[in-house]
Amino acid sequence: MTTISILSQKGGAGKTSLAINLAGAAETAGQDAVSIDLDPQASAKSWYDRRDKENPVVISAQAAALSEVLATAAAHGADRASGPA
Repeated sequence: MTTISILSQKGGAGKTSLAINLAGAAETAGQDAVSIDLDPQASAKSWYDRRDKENPVVISAQAAALSEVLATAAAHGADRASGPA
């Protein structure tokens, strides 16, 4: 599984938008993708909750649980994981 991390301390830098679009592009290319939202604002998760579509999946998690969340995503067949932090 390929993992892409998008990091910046600055707010409004586009981390969430980039993560969601990378996951969407992976899904369009036929890959199973998950976006893991580590941002305390959980903007990516809020976007996912408002959508009518199931994919790409967005999971909100705490940074301390990241390795467990990545292992679970891989075990469930995710090809790509990306997320803002």
